Amino acid sequence: MFLNPREDNKELISRYQAMLEGRGGFFDTLEWEDIISYYIENMRYGEARHAADLAMETYPYSAELKLSCAEALIYDEEYAQAEEIINYLDGVMPSNPDLIVLKGIWHSMNKHPREAIELYLAAYPDYDDYFRINVLLGEEYASIENYGLAIKYFQRAVTSDPSEPNAAARLAEIYSVSQSYTLAAHFFDKLIDRNPYNADAWAYQGMFLLRMERYDEAIRALEYAILLAPDKPSPYYDMAEAYNAQEEYGKVIAVLKKLLSVKPTEDPYPYVMIGESYQCLEDFENACEYFLKAVHYDPQLARGWYGLASVHFDSGFKKQSLDYVRQGLAADAYDIECLRLAWEIEESLEMYPAALSHLQQVVNHPESTADDYLDMAYFQYQRGMLKQSLDTLKETRTLFPDVPEVFYHMGAVYYSLGDLQRSLSLFRKAISTAPELSGVVNDNYPELSSVRQIRLLLEERDPSEDEKAGR
Repeated sequence: MFLNPREDNKELISRYQAMLEGRGGFFDTLEWEDIISYYIENMRYGEARHAADLAMETYPYSAELKLSCAEALIYDEEYAQAEEIINYLDGVMPSNPDLIVLKGIWHSMNKHPREAIELYLAAYPDYDDYFRINVLLGEEYASIENYGLAIKYFQRAVTSDPSEPNAAARLAEIYSVSQSYTLAAHFFDKLIDRNPYNADAWAYQGMFLLRMERYDEAIRALEYAILLAPDKPSPYYDMAEAYNAQEEYGKVIAVLKKLLSVKPTEDPYPYVMIGESYQCLEDFENACEYFLKAVHYDPQLARGWYGLASVHFDSGFKKQSLDYVRQGLAADAYDIECLRLAWEIEESLEMYPAALSHLQQVVNHPESTADDYLDMAYFQYQRGMLKQSLDTLKETRTLFPDVPEVFYHMGAVYYSLGDLQRSLSLFRKAISTAPELSGVVNDNYPELSSVRQIRLLLEERDPSEDEKAGR
């Protein structure tokens, strides 16, 4: 919920709290309305409800105060009591725009979005809080996934008060959900034209330019966001993502180290990203340092343990890498990157049953890919489990029909099972479908190069090799 904050009511709230402590006090109806609104705006609904009860004891006949009390009851989920007050007011002031909006809020909280929208639209021309009515409409349209109209009304709200951060953040969220990146970048560009010192507008523009893969423009916008608000983390992260996408890992490190110098944090994310960047630069010592910091701040972060494991595995320290990947799986037994690395490490250590177990978990994982299934099939092939390998390849073909590489593997397995004709048929299909992948055979099944029929098929299909040889 977003409400347009009223004037600073610190003195009023202090007097009210003093009254609650028994030191007396008197408040007129407008002050009671402000007290109730203060607690609603700060989402302290129980306290808003208590203030409403006290207010009604003092002014039981004030219609305007009843409106505030009904709103407090709605947000405190006392819908029946709120409805009683609304019904009473409907007989007293049926065309009052505040009452119409309140009825809309009641319907919204009771999951009746279309009724809420109808009421908000009815009140729209006369309601005096332009910011709030647009936010309410935007939220209702978003709730029914009508993102075009949700964006329309949130744009109006943000344009009317660009300094209100929650509405801008919600608008950015709706742009993201609806993947309206171009529209978002254009809107925030207009906000920047109106006020070049709006740090949030620069940050959101940079974020959406990043998603559009316009990296240089994104970095420029994010630089302004950081210059205007150096203590806000999100532009640093987005800038790091932009540099990472361009494989400028040194700049990723520099940006995130600048963030840590400005705003030290125990959030493990920047440390992990710095570690991964050092790993890409093959600076394993610094990579380990930052991965260790990440898991220090969050021992349940599988990504940090994975980083440590992969660095040690790449450096040839297989047993240490196995220890680290086990820590990652202890933190998250379903982390697919840890599972993938675990079976590779175990295979390299000739721990085949353990490797097979983790590989099976990988292919059963909802995020598994065709490559995972092909890895399983090849692992089974290497262990002499030819029928199981063939079954895995058939399953791969069913689950991933657009992956032609599977035909090369099936051809190799059928040959090993003694079915030469079926093998040749599958190799012909593979070559006609994806000739550029024929290297799969030499890379994985070099022994087949001695089989004349298969060798001739492979040689016949590769005109690029002829070009290289000048034929």
